[in-house]
Amino acid sequence: MYEMQDICIPRALRIFDAICSVKSLILWGDTVELLSGEDNLEARLPIFHNLTHLEVRRPSFCNNASIELTHFLHKCPKVESLHIPETFYMARKGWVLDIAPQYLRCFLKTAIISCSGGEEEDLKYLKYLFVKAGVLEKVTIFCSKDLAVDLEKQKEINHQLQVIRKGKTNVVVEFRERKRS
Repeated sequence: MYEMQDICIPRALRIFDAICSVKSLILWGDTVELLSGEDNLEARLPIFHNLTHLEVRRPSFCNNASIELTHFLHKCPKVESLHIPETFYMARKGWVLDIAPQYLRCFLKTAIISCSGGEEEDLKYLKYLFVKAGVLEKVTIFCSKDLAVDLEKQKEINHQLQVIRKGKTNVVVEFRERKRS
């Protein structure tokens, strides 16, 4: 396995160098996990100056791979749309935006995230996002079937989130049932 990382990590970094001018990128969790083997990742990643849409698919995030995603976000100064469909917990310090760069908070306009049933633990990330993402316009929440059909619970969650915006413009909140494959 160690030898495989010695080959794959430099190749992955060369690919990132070659595509650093893209506007949209889908990043697989396995790629992020592979990069966790690089000791000096943030220094070796290129800056994605044009990247406005980042989607993470199937994050596996074992060990400290979620920290590597944060390093990646530090290299994406103009991300406006962040799509992380599965529940995403940071390995350390709570949620992704706790240590994400300030400019992500200044540019992030849309987010697509997962929330199971609207419990307080699920809402912790949403509340932080609503407080810190100053230009946030829309959040799509993939949720359990129970929450997707419970309009009163949706209304309550929406109200909790809008109240904490404190004078900022309201955010459109859309609830969608998370489909299991």
